[in-house]
Amino acid sequence: MKRLSLLVAALLALALTLTSVAQATGTLQQAPTRLRTVLAAPDAPAVDVAVDGAVAFPGLSFPSVASYINSSPGRHSVRVLRAGEPQTAPLLDTTANLAPNADHTLVFVGRQDALEPLLLRDDNSAPPPGQARLRLVHASPNAPPVDVAVAGGPVLFSNVAYKNAGNYVTRAAGTANLEVREAGTSNVLLPLPNLPLNNCSVYTLFLLGLRDGEPPLQGVLSLDAITDCVPGTPAALRATAAARPAGINIVIIIAIIQGQTVVIRPGETPTTTTPTTTPTNTPSPTPTLTATPTGSATPSNTPTTTRTPTGIATATATSAPTATELATTVPTEAAPTEVPVAPTQVPVQPTEVPVQPTEVPAQPTEVPVQPTAGAEGGPAG
Repeated sequence: MKRLSLLVAALLALALTLTSVAQATGTLQQAPTRLRTVLAAPDAPAVDVAVDGAVAFPGLSFPSVASYINSSPGRHSVRVLRAGEPQTAPLLDTTANLAPNADHTLVFVGRQDALEPLLLRDDNSAPPPGQARLRLVHASPNAPPVDVAVAGGPVLFSNVAYKNAGNYVTRAAGTANLEVREAGTSNVLLPLPNLPLNNCSVYTLFLLGLRDGEPPLQGVLSLDAITDCVPGTPAALRATAAARPAGINIVIIIAIIQGQTVVIRPGETPTTTTPTTTPTNTPSPTPTLTATPTGSATPSNTPTTTRTPTGIATATATSAPTATELATTVPTEAAPTEVPVAPTQVPVQPTEVPVQPTEVPAQPTEVPVQPTAGAEGGPAG
């Protein structure tokens, strides 16, 4: 009997030790319920997003990817309002049903007079060491179903239609050269050169804008998470993330303007390349990528708010910087810890992409959850 008691005590001690180790590495820790928003409607004005009656995502302008905020499981009312005009009719009035211990992205798609919610459940768990995880979200209202492939190589995301997300894939960390093709064809709609995919990191590639329109079709790469996939390296990786000010989640924006592949990398000095042969009918005036002003002397894309709902923190938003802002207002992004793959294309000089808003409020809707690989999504409501 004494031996049995000693054995039980030893097993309990071992279990407690393993639990402590697991919690230290983050494998058994309960993750909070989190939410972020993305303004993907190409003609939408700058907006504030209110959650449960208070502004949680202020000053979003196309294209914006907000930071995650802590929330709570269950239903939350979400209203999209014209920035700074809380008394006007909302552009969208909907409900988001959030799962416990999960990250969610709420994408506002369509046009400003017919905004629609697309609620996604995110998988920000650690990829294998030496790898990065990538997902595709198709949010271009007039682009056909697409494949995203390695440039001149195999397809990573197949036949992804508008308002859908491709399954997560893992890729070797480094620089990736991809291309957006019309689904089932070799017709390249948008080249995506030199995408930085860092070790242990999770990304979403949003397909935004308009095919043969303004703002043009563009790929927007957001950094969703930096994980602990390699023992000993998280501190260095987190230092890289800490060097990026709150709200700066967009890593790179790539578009085709006047026959040129235009790349904007926040914090880097722009360069120019020769025109590409990729088909485009972009009109001749040079578009402008605009950011919502905050009223300070120095332009900023990180608005603040003083009212926060219960259980909802206030988030900051990332808007695409203009060419003139890059030199003065966009913070420098720290270099990745791994050695990047040599690029096959020369980085290019950004030009600017405009947004033309109109004003018609939208009707209330309920948000369906779109599942992606590695995380189950249930319907809203």
